[in-house]
Amino acid sequence: MESIFGVVQSDGSYAGTIQEFRVGGQQLVSASGEINAYDKADAFKVQRELMQAHASGAIGAVKRRFDLNTEAAGMQLLAGLTDPAQMRALASTASATVQEVNRRDGFLRNILMPMDLGQGERSEIEMPVHESYAVVAQGIGSVGLQPVNNRYFRPIEFTLQHAAVADDLEIKRSPSDMVQRMFDDGQEAMMVKEDRLLVEVLRRTQELGSNETLLPSGPFTPKLAAQFLNSIQGHGLPASVLLIANNVWQDIMGEPDFHAMFDPVTRHELVLTGRLSTLFGYTFVTDGYRKESQRVLRDGEMFALSTPEHVGVYTDRGGVEATPYDGTVTTSNSRGWYLREHVSITAPNGRAVQHLQRLL
Repeated sequence: MESIFGVVQSDGSYAGTIQEFRVGGQQLVSASGEINAYDKADAFKVQRELMQAHASGAIGAVKRRFDLNTEAAGMQLLAGLTDPAQMRALASTASATVQEVNRRDGFLRNILMPMDLGQGERSEIEMPVHESYAVVAQGIGSVGLQPVNNRYFRPIEFTLQHAAVADDLEIKRSPSDMVQRMFDDGQEAMMVKEDRLLVEVLRRTQELGSNETLLPSGPFTPKLAAQFLNSIQGHGLPASVLLIANNVWQDIMGEPDFHAMFDPVTRHELVLTGRLSTLFGYTFVTDGYRKESQRVLRDGEMFALSTPEHVGVYTDRGGVEATPYDGTVTTSNSRGWYLREHVSITAPNGRAVQHLQRLL
C-alpha cells in the first residue's frame, strides 16, 4: 500500500501553502518561512494577523507534524472497515502523530520534566524539597495536595482517553476527508486534555509558594511586566517560559513602549507552536493560535515559570496507545480508534510559578 505520508521537510514538519495567504494583498510569510516585516512593530502586527487567521480557521490546518496523504490513508481507513489489520496499522500511525504533535506543540511536555515508566515500575519521583506539600493531578479535572515524605513524591497515575471515530457511512462516502478529520480530532483532543490539566495544576502550585497572585486591572504595562517576570529570578531560579493569554498579548502588541524591549519570533514554523517573543530570559508562549475551544488559558491570565527541573515532573507509561474501535459490538455505527495515555503530573515548587490574572 502507498505510504500514507506525503513529502515532509527535513525537520519532519509541514508548512502547507501559508505563503499563498495574504491580508490586504500583503504576503505575510515569505518563501523562506520568515514573517514579512520591516521592523519590530510590523512583526508584531503580522503576528497578530496570523494569530487571528489561524484561530478563526481562515488559513486552515497548514501546519502539521506530518503531511498526511489523505488519499492513501482514506483507502486504508476504508479497508479497515472489513480488515482489522488495516485499522490496527492506521491506529498505530495515529498514536505516533499524537505523540509527536504533543511533544512539539503542547505545554505539558515543554514545561515539566519527562519521566518514562516501564511496565512494573512505580511512579515515584525524587526532587529537592521546597514545600511541605506538592500539587498533583488526581485525574481529569481533579487536582489535589500530597504531603512530601523524605523528598519523594508518589503521584497518582490516571488515564487520558479519547475516541477518534466517525460513522461508517460517512467513511464510505468520503474516506479522505474523514481520515484527516479523525487524525486532527485525536491530536487536538489529547493535547488539550494534557494542557488543561497542567494549567489547573499550575494555578494550585502558585498557592504553595511565596509568590502572590497578581490581580491587576487595566493593560499589561512594562512596569507590571518587570514586577511579574522578576519574581522567579528573585528566588534565585532561572527564567524559562511565560504562558500568556491571547488578549494580554494583544495589549503587548498594541503598546509601542514594549516594541523596543522584545525580540519577536519571525519564523512561522516556531510561531505556530505558540512561541512569540523573548524578554528577560523568558520565551513567551500563547495558545492564541489555537481555536477558541482548544485554548486552556483564561482571558487575562499569565504564568511566569522557571525551568522544568524546578517546576515539576510528568510521567508517561508507554506513551499514547491506540486501539481500533468498532462500535458495531454495541449497536453503534462508529468506527475508528480509541486513544489512551497513562500519565501523572506533579508540581512541588511554588517558588517556580508566578501567576497573574488580570481583572477584566
